[in-house]
Amino acid sequence: VVGAVLVVAGRLRRERQLPAVGDSEVSCEQVGQTYLGRVSVRPTPNPLFRRIDVHMLDPEGLHLLLHTTVMSRL
Repeated sequence: VVGAVLVVAGRLRRERQLPAVGDSEVSCEQVGQTYLGRVSVRPTPNPLFRRIDVHMLDPEGLHLLLHTTVMSRL
């Protein structure tokens, strides 16, 4: 599951720009299991940064992991 979070974070970083504020869903397959990720992007008081929360869920929709990070335009 940690690997799935890293995949989602890597996708966001490769875009080379701040993600839009809002909510989205992504899926990631690892070792034959498909995990659902709910990504929440929120503004911060500093407009150069965004807070990103990734909630990973198992195939039944149960919460497995929350990963929070901050991304910048820099």
